[in-house]
Amino acid sequence: MTQDLNSSKETESQIHTTDSFALYLAKLFIAKKGYSMTCVPEAEALAASCDYVLTLADGMSFSMICIVDAEKNPSRRFELERNQLIEISKVCRENYSGRISASKLPAQIEIIEVRKQVSPEDIKRLKLLQKRLSTPILTYAIAIDAPQTDFFKQADFSPRWPPKIPQ
Repeated sequence: MTQDLNSSKETESQIHTTDSFALYLAKLFIAKKGYSMTCVPEAEALAASCDYVLTLADGMSFSMICIVDAEKNPSRRFELERNQLIEISKVCRENYSGRISASKLPAQIEIIEVRKQVSPEDIKRLKLLQKRLSTPILTYAIAIDAPQTDFFKQADFSPRWPPKIPQ
């Protein structure tokens, strides 16, 4: 994470052709969704497992996006286990999420692996990391096939993130 994501004056099309797609995606989340390139101390294990960690915290909601750049290094993958991810999410929820009435809001952690080619094994491995609905801990994990150009047609960056990625 040596690159400063906020100092670039390139256009969106120039970024896409000169940077990896993972870096481009990180810049897009910063510019369009208000994330920042920060990592809370409780989530240092996430920073060690990812190339880019983005955080969005406003005192009420808490969300982190962890991007793994497997496009540059195909052997790179998200290394933490589901239980570790849930524990980090629980601690972040306790420390950074706000309350509505007596209920604490959920903490959300999203894992995005960007690859040149997504294998069925990658999908299976990442599906094991997901946890939704049964608890106030939300974890999502998806793999993006970087050469596919229809990702942004499906991912409109609406509040219904993560998008349904076409198979």
